[in-house]
Amino acid sequence: MTYKALYRKYRPTRFEDVVGQDYIIKTLRQTIKQNKVGHAYLFCGTRGTGKTSVAKLFAKTINCLNPNEAPCNVCDNCVASDNNVNQDIVELDAASNNSVDDIRDIIEQLKYVPFQSKYKVYIIDEVHMLSGSAFNALLKSLEEPPQHVVFILATTEPNKVLPTIISRCQRFDFLRVDKQSIIKRLKYVANKEGIDISTQALIMISELAEGGMRDALSILDQCVAYTGETSKIYEETIKEIYGLTSIQDKINLVDLIHKKQAKDVLDKLKEFLTRGIDFKRLTNDFINIFKESILYSYTNNEEVLEYLDKKQANQVLEKYSDSNLLDMIDILMKASESYFNAVNIYNYFEVACLKLMNIKGKERIEKTKPEVKEDIQDLKEESIEHEEIYDDEDTEVIEYKEDEIIEETQEFKQSIEDYYEEVYEEELEGPIEKVEQKKEITNESLELFLDEEKEEVIDNSIEYYDNETLLRLVVQCDRDTRSKDEEKFKDLIKYRYDLNLARYVNLLSKTQIAASGEDCILLVNAHEAIVNEINDKTVNIELYKFIKENLDIDKMVFGLTEDQYKEILNLFTQKVATGTLPNPYKVNRYKIKKEKEIKPIDRVIDLFGLENVEIIEEE
Repeated sequence: MTYKALYRKYRPTRFEDVVGQDYIIKTLRQTIKQNKVGHAYLFCGTRGTGKTSVAKLFAKTINCLNPNEAPCNVCDNCVASDNNVNQDIVELDAASNNSVDDIRDIIEQLKYVPFQSKYKVYIIDEVHMLSGSAFNALLKSLEEPPQHVVFILATTEPNKVLPTIISRCQRFDFLRVDKQSIIKRLKYVANKEGIDISTQALIMISELAEGGMRDALSILDQCVAYTGETSKIYEETIKEIYGLTSIQDKINLVDLIHKKQAKDVLDKLKEFLTRGIDFKRLTNDFINIFKESILYSYTNNEEVLEYLDKKQANQVLEKYSDSNLLDMIDILMKASESYFNAVNIYNYFEVACLKLMNIKGKERIEKTKPEVKEDIQDLKEESIEHEEIYDDEDTEVIEYKEDEIIEETQEFKQSIEDYYEEVYEEELEGPIEKVEQKKEITNESLELFLDEEKEEVIDNSIEYYDNETLLRLVVQCDRDTRSKDEEKFKDLIKYRYDLNLARYVNLLSKTQIAASGEDCILLVNAHEAIVNEINDKTVNIELYKFIKENLDIDKMVFGLTEDQYKEILNLFTQKVATGTLPNPYKVNRYKIKKEKEIKPIDRVIDLFGLENVEIIEEE
């Protein structure tokens, strides 16, 4: 007897054998059980998901002579169906029989009753290939067929099927089979056939199948032919046959790209070319690696990882931030789009890797203690003599603690809805000691601190805060404080109908909290006019009073534009990477004098004059 391919040999003969289409099988079973078989069905889905197999199984079941056990696989109808000799089950390949004459032949046969079965079933595979005339010829018969006729249409492209055809059918969308279901079925087939295959090889086959059970069995069949029936199938076997690389090989290539070792990267790619690696698949693999790394970074949940494991995801995240990875995905997706018209895909992938090297990833900062001590000594010799420096009003007030050791610095991470979203995560290793530093403020710089003996000065001019100043404010900020202030900002809605406060509510509602620290809060808006209004001295004081009295936020308010915010994020990353992150500002708050309470009688006197008012004491 001639050899039968595995996907044909193990085609489902019972509903229990169908993999990954549970809701469809349940629906069809209930249809048969309740004796509510429809006149037309449309099975949609990608290749190898079981459309034709389920169509044949359904046709066999509704014609089984033992309805209580259908399909019994022992009655004459079931045996005939399994051997493809049942005359009442007609299968038509619309890819090669797509003319109107082919459909007219079917229509001509509809009037004849079934030969030996209850139903005459017509299975039209790849129905989207029918011509327009053939579709039109089928319409009337599909709408009102004889009671003994059932149509089952199968297609991989339902978008090409006429809407008038779809509306006359019960539609079932077949899903891609999940990897675990494919692996389970492959293990069953391997045990039946006596095939020795490793778990890792099964996983690799499930990935190559891309959700198609038929593809998975065909791959297994090819591996058996390559190794022989007595040899075990390993992961290396799959790589040799299909020109694949391991995930770790791809991670190693990412490492070379991160280190900008161009020669090593190009040598590795030439090695892949020699091994016959499919660069289209390799591009998709890299996209999956970066995508899953981002998902893991966002969720910190291993359940989102299908392609990578936790260790591999962390290897990628140590080298690149989330925004870096998104940029890298964009580069690879553009390269993938170019492959359709490319004569040499290798060249496009090579250029894509060179572009990836242009993305600046994370850099780990390592400083030994002696080096830090030398830096401290150099700074001391310049200008530092005391732990705290308080000069005149033209000098910053900055606190320094020489012996303070920072073991880990967590980078500022923030998202701005509708405007800008970026995540930076950096870790500083090695002791870093903060030292005293003296710096003069010019008239062009921001005066952050008010002299304690001075009265509050209201300046109507608009202040502009440079990036270096804002950066030193950001250094003191953290996510927990920002989250708390965001919760408090939700109370703004309570004051929107207060005529005295509506202006401030409206102004603050147009902003997002970019960062928040112990004594300052940074607000972002895309429009410079709104930012300038926030920074206007008069308005700024009123905003400070408003959030202090109504939101319980005793902090100075600083406004910045969206572009400024992006620049500060980049500046922060650069400073962290070079170990030159500045000391944070300590911001003195406004001193708000309480207004003297005016008694009602004083208001009356002020309104009418003392000579016109007579005060009568109550007895």
